[in-house]
Formats: sequence, C-alpha cells, structure tokens
Amino acid sequence: MLMTAVIQPEAFDRTHFTTPGYRDQAEMLLRGMESNGLLILDPNCRLLKEINDRVDLLSTKDGQQLQIRLAELQKNERRRVLAAERTKCTCPTSLSLLETARTVHALSLTDTIIADAGSCAQLQSSGQPAKDVTPLGAYISSDFERQRHYCLDQVPPIDKMAPGEFDDQMIRVTRFAKRLRFYDKQIGKGSSLGGFRTGIGRILSLWVANAHYPRNTLSAEIYTCVQKTHDPTDMVHSKILASLVRRLASENGLRITFYFKEDSPALTHDRFLQTDSVPVYFSKGFDYMEEDGTLHRCAVKIDNGAYEHLQEYRNLKNFKPPAS
Repeated sequence: MLMTAVIQPEAFDRTHFTTPGYRDQAEMLLRGMESNGLLILDPNCRLLKEINDRVDLLSTKDGQQLQIRLAELQKNERRRVLAAERTKCTCPTSLSLLETARTVHALSLTDTIIADAGSCAQLQSSGQPAKDVTPLGAYISSDFERQRHYCLDQVPPIDKMAPGEFDDQMIRVTRFAKRLRFYDKQIGKGSSLGGFRTGIGRILSLWVANAHYPRNTLSAEIYTCVQKTHDPTDMVHSKILASLVRRLASENGLRITFYFKEDSPALTHDRFLQTDSVPVYFSKGFDYMEEDGTLHRCAVKIDNGAYEHLQEYRNLKNFKPPAS
C-alpha cells in the first residue's frame, strides 16, 4: 500500500524547470508521496538537505508549492520522509549524490530511484535495471505512479487479492515502521480472541520478518474499549493480557502494550492499523481470517483523514492502566 522511492537531488536542479510541464511532474510526485509514499534517505539525511537546497533556489512560481509539499511530507505524525537504518545502509559522505541514491535504493530495497533524464541514462548504462529508475520529467506516466495509484485506490477486498498479495501489501505498509498500533471497537468479555489474535499475529510476523529496523527497536500497541453494557472484571483484563497480548509478544519477540479504554458515546471506534507514517482502515477488523489462512471479505484502505480520530481514541480515559 505504501510505495517507496529515493530521490536523486539533481532532479530538482533549476535548469530542468525550463522544460514545459516539469514543475507539474515534480509536484505530482510529492503529492503522490503525501497520499501513500515514503521517501527514503541516507542515514545522514544528506539527500534531503540537497533536495531542499535546490528547491530553495527555484523561482517563487516554480518552488513555492514544492516547498509546501516537502514540508507536509516531514510532519511528525505522517513521517513520509525516513532515514535508512545506519547498520543496513552505509553511505560515506564521499559518494556522489547519484551513488548515494543508488546505494540507498539497493540496500533499503526501495521501489525506484527518481532522477533527471541524464542521471537515469547514467544509471542504466552502468547496469541499473530500467524498472528501478523513474525519470522525474516523465513521472505522471511512469510504472511507479501507476502502481502507487493502484495501491492507494484500486486494491480489492483481501479475499479477492491474488495469492500472496495481502502479505505483500502488509509488508509494504509496515516495513519502515518502528511501532504499530492496532485499534478495535471492543474485545468484549475476552472469551473469543482466537480470530483477533490470528489476524494481528499474521501482521506482526510479517513485520518482524521484513522490518528495515532492528527488532530491538520495534514495539506494538493494542487499543480497545470497554462496552458500557459490560462489567469487565480484573479476571477479564487478565484473560485478555494472557491470551492475546503476552502470547503475541512471546511469539514475535516484541514489546506489546495493551490499552483498555473507557468508551465514549461521542466516538465510533473503527478498526485501524497505524504505522509511524499512515493509518490503514480494516472494515472487518482483525478477525479477518481462519486459522488455516483463509481470508474473509474485508476492505483494507489507507485513510489519511484518520489521524485526528485515532489521537482522540488514544486520549480516551484508561479503564485500566496500560499493561504489557
């Protein structure tokens, strides 16, 4: 669902912006990243500094919207611009900008390198596959943009996906996250958690197996609400901790914190997975498959309008103190 790219900063040199339509292509790229993309940087963030420096040199007409879009990508709650893990991506400052972009792409397994036409030709002549390179001047018609649009708007319900696609989409969503948050309406009396545990467990295991960051930096949180028609006891709370939270933590080698919130009639509590970068809506919640892996009908979509709603959920009063 998330597409990843590395930008070669020279694609934003002002000399390219004399080409008709080039500025529009650049803005389309950044707007696409706002919707469902991640820009991956070298560990020292040299690429981002170089991009910002070049955008600052553009005329007001060419550069103003690009500056705004770059600022949006760097907002804390969205974090669409991420530095590669230093232990996995070694980029000496002596490397050229093109080699830095190539190195980040290769070691971080991003979808593409965005570059100017000359750099694209140079990359391909030195052996970079054409599918890994996207000229900024032809961005709107690129394979990368078509796939980004598919991941945002055209992903089918999970039971209609091609074999392996659900796992691929969950890896795309979680790979560059250090924390996952799972939100559900109510777990109820905690007596039937098998499907809930299986669904969350599948996402956690895919994340841990494919995470870009070291396992000891990863953590997860699970949020649910107490229905006012129920009278949850310490026994119910303990049952959920034992059969869901601690079991998932043990199976995946993760620290998982459980939040048991008081319900609020002012809020509905839709089901979401939230990463460091994006909220993902699960129409059925996390009880979306059988133990044998058979998937039920469930729509899974990025929901960029959900940040405030999920913050309100987290701000609900705790029925019990957070527990691990």
